[in-house]
Amino acid sequence: HLNSQIYNQSNTDYLKAIDSKEFIIGFYEDQNGTLYFYNSHGLIFSLDNRNVVQKFSFPDIGRLFFITRTRQNEFLFVTANGLYITKNLATKPVNSMHLNILNVFQASGTNFTIL
Repeated sequence: HLNSQIYNQSNTDYLKAIDSKEFIIGFYEDQNGTLYFYNSHGLIFSLDNRNVVQKFSFPDIGRLFFITRTRQNEFLFVTANGLYITKNLATKPVNSMHLNILNVFQASGTNFTIL
């Protein structure tokens, strides 16, 4: 929503590239203003401030609950199989902690609670 207009795939060409057969469960905005939209199957779309959309897919990480960045500016994926980290989305994330996670709840900002 900007200037009293709602933007979607029907009226904005670059949003047509954000196409997922599965429900988009969340989004994250980094300090550069890039938006990351993701579904639970590890499909991630990034939308930068030049309106460029990129698509990344990590189906092997398990059910994706949440995305954020660490203090070291690495991507952190919270999944049903544990925590995965990667420096950039062009590189496959590695499992940094094996956990059996049932669900994740975002508390505020980049804080979250794991069950």
